[in-house]
Amino acid sequence: MRVTCGKSGRVELIGVEGDAGAVKAEACGDCRTYAKMLYQANDTGVDPVADDLASVGLDVVVAEAGWRRHPPNPLVLVG
Repeated sequence: MRVTCGKSGRVELIGVEGDAGAVKAEACGDCRTYAKMLYQANDTGVDPVADDLASVGLDVVVAEAGWRRHPPNPLVLVG
């Protein structure tokens, strides 16, 4: 079940080709949002903050495909 909208129909995992697969985007085709998922099984040293920043390329790929991020990245919020 998708975290954002609660639906479970059209969910896909999107990753960057050639990386270790520790960070992927879980994209929902129903609400057109995505959330990053960290896979500790693929990298035992995964760090939520560092790997979120390091995977900004994934954000670009997914945004260009038409999804918007949920929840928003707190590091780019302007107060």
